[in-house]
Amino acid sequence: GDILRIDLSSGRVSSQPMELELARRFLGGVGINDWLLWEHFTTADPKADPLGPENVLIMGIGPLGGTATGLGSKMKFTFKGPLCNMFGDSVSGGSFAPMLRCAGYDYLVITGRAAKPVYIWIDDGRVEIRDAASLWGKGVRHATEMLRAQLGDPDVPIACIGQGGENLVRYASVTVTEERSAGRTGAGCVMGSKNLKAVAVRGSNGVSVHDPAA
Repeated sequence: GDILRIDLSSGRVSSQPMELELARRFLGGVGINDWLLWEHFTTADPKADPLGPENVLIMGIGPLGGTATGLGSKMKFTFKGPLCNMFGDSVSGGSFAPMLRCAGYDYLVITGRAAKPVYIWIDDGRVEIRDAASLWGKGVRHATEMLRAQLGDPDVPIACIGQGGENLVRYASVTVTEERSAGRTGAGCVMGSKNLKAVAVRGSNGVSVHDPAA
């Protein structure tokens, strides 16, 4: 899968292929998430406010994600944490991570800050930043139901924040497909600081495995 980069300040969306050497060096998941965080702060100020636009929010999936192993549902969230002003990460399960891979992406790197509340819609190779004014102020369950209705898909996986994240509670979580939560070190607060209400993803590509028998 590719690395998908979204700058909410400019609205710029780009993707780059995963370098094989990077995958060999770090395997994937937490290793590459941490590398992407390090890479970001080699150019951004490492002393930047975690609630400022210079912070980065990385969502990444490990090499087994989306495969038939039964172990590939985890999504790693990595960022500069607002609670302790240092490295922060959290993990959730659910269908969001394998669906992201089925859309063609292993990592999502979000920077900047939107001028108004938005959500990100990833539908295979199409990526859009959409207005989320109607969702802002809503609890996670209500916002998720509204967003699924807007997208016309009752099953689309969504990573969403509630009022805690919107109001920059420093330990706010991200709720993923309603039943899972990235609950450590304030990932929801970072999303709120970026005016990012939710990320919804739908993929249809599937995941090929080099040696299924092994």
